[in-house]
Amino acid sequence: MARQKVFIQGEHFIGEFPHDAEIGFQASKRGLRRRLCKVDELRGMKNEERIKRLQALYVTKEKAIRHDQLKQEAQDKQQTLIRQKMTVKDAGKQWLAEILATNNPKTYRNYKRTIDLYLAACGNHVLRQFSRRHNITFFNYLQAMPSPNGGTLSAATQNYHMRQLNAFLMWAYEHEIINKRHQLKKAVQPQKDMETLDIELLERLGKHIESRLTHAQTTREHRHLANMLRAYKMATQSLLRIGAIWAMKLEWIDLDSKLIRIQDNLELDWKPKKLKWPNKPINQHLFSFLMADLATRPPQERYFLDNGKGQPWYADKSDISKFATKLCKECGLPAIKPFHWGMRATMITHLLLNGAEPHKVQQLADHSSLATTMLYFNTRKVDQAEVAELLPEV
Repeated sequence: MARQKVFIQGEHFIGEFPHDAEIGFQASKRGLRRRLCKVDELRGMKNEERIKRLQALYVTKEKAIRHDQLKQEAQDKQQTLIRQKMTVKDAGKQWLAEILATNNPKTYRNYKRTIDLYLAACGNHVLRQFSRRHNITFFNYLQAMPSPNGGTLSAATQNYHMRQLNAFLMWAYEHEIINKRHQLKKAVQPQKDMETLDIELLERLGKHIESRLTHAQTTREHRHLANMLRAYKMATQSLLRIGAIWAMKLEWIDLDSKLIRIQDNLELDWKPKKLKWPNKPINQHLFSFLMADLATRPPQERYFLDNGKGQPWYADKSDISKFATKLCKECGLPAIKPFHWGMRATMITHLLLNGAEPHKVQQLADHSSLATTMLYFNTRKVDQAEVAELLPEV
């Protein structure tokens, strides 16, 4: 019997079979290995009798393997036919189920909204039939759709839904529901400079929060301002998004290792957004602040932004931004999102303009790609200001 087909391994005779019966064994690829019987079962047999017995076992096992392969091929063909006939609604349900399992409920609701809008615009057709016509129909539907604030949807909102539709189509392509990738038509948007604060304005906000905290007259006001100062320090010194700061538990803060260990927060049903580098370093400024802050925390507090009872300061992280916006207005700062543009984007831009290596900034900011990080490299603001000063007075 050929050595490559049957051999002894431990207490068993092992049969090796080609993956494809028509191609046979391949020198660069190990065959399928299956147990035939125990060595003891054939002990005492004559050599010829043992060989015949092994040959019979080998043939039986090979037939079983081929039967299973044919059965699997039939199932695969059936599944392929099902995928090819899958409608947008059915495919959307599968996709959204995966989204719900791997993302937070808000992300799920946003993606579901896009699917619902697409169905309203284009109907529940077979997804494999998606074409440029469907893209344009959805595009026109979004352009004509009323905005909750009056008028029609902005180009940014239209493109938001187009990006999510594209994510759905990419998922369908990867699951062989559609057979090609699609380049979607999107609304034309004017290219905007990254709007950030100057460091001096950001410092003004920090001093304003500290001043308000010093003069707080009630326990409630003191807690609000203390938490806002904590959020301000964490956002400017770690570049963490407001969601991570809102969901952060005190146990995530490891002062001994000078790390913040970002994790899922099951209590809040919160997961970090595409977090690539979950351990965030604590720099010396933040370390000094945290040392003093944590030393004064009562034992019942569990959250970095705590309501005093071991619960999150606010039930919704958007309320933190609303309070921050109010404080920004009080000290005359521009009307931009305080945590995303005011703090996070300002510090990312500052790092890039002051020579920090972009890929290191990318990791600290948890951007999926370096291209996203480089959007914050706002040299135009600096360059235009320098050139404007050279204009002669006429």
